[in-house]
Amino acid sequence: MITELLENLNHSGIAYAIVCALSAWLGKVWAARIGRSENSKLQEQITKLKDDLGRAQKILSGEVQKSVHVHKVQFEKEFLVYQDLMKQANRLRRAFFTLHRNLQPIFDNKKEADTHFKPLRKDFAAAFEVARDTVEENRPFYAEEVFAQCDRLIEMAVTELGSLSVADGLGILTFNEIDKMKKELTQVHKDLTDSIRHRLDTLVIIE
Repeated sequence: MITELLENLNHSGIAYAIVCALSAWLGKVWAARIGRSENSKLQEQITKLKDDLGRAQKILSGEVQKSVHVHKVQFEKEFLVYQDLMKQANRLRRAFFTLHRNLQPIFDNKKEADTHFKPLRKDFAAAFEVARDTVEENRPFYAEEVFAQCDRLIEMAVTELGSLSVADGLGILTFNEIDKMKKELTQVHKDLTDSIRHRLDTLVIIE
């Protein structure tokens, strides 16, 4: 019907004008629809961006609150303390594992065993004394979370020294007790390392 109407109108040249008008009208309608669709997508993107920025701001705010601002001199002092602390902790752990090897030599008599273990016991005792002094003398210069792990380390060393002080050789601790202490000592050493690393990550140097 529209085609016939256009054919009749075409004789007077009106059909072309109507087609142009309809095309323009349809163009505006589709343009408006596309505009609304694009605007809706844009609003969604803006809302998502605001949410992302809000989350990022909260995370950043939390990190800032966790940060500890220190002067460069304090940072350098604290860093050196941690460096020395780890050195002594490593020495103490190494002395313990050297004393309590998984495969121990077989001795013909008690005297041979005492002769073998005596220097190892002394090494452990010496490592303990240095580690203990390092912890106590530098306590004002490092965080409490680090000291808590140091305290655990020293407490375990004291238990071992108590065992060694009342008996020759490897002390009075059983094989299972020693094996348990090895695992605990390894975990404490790891926790100490993690606490120092975490502390250093939170420090912000003020120039």
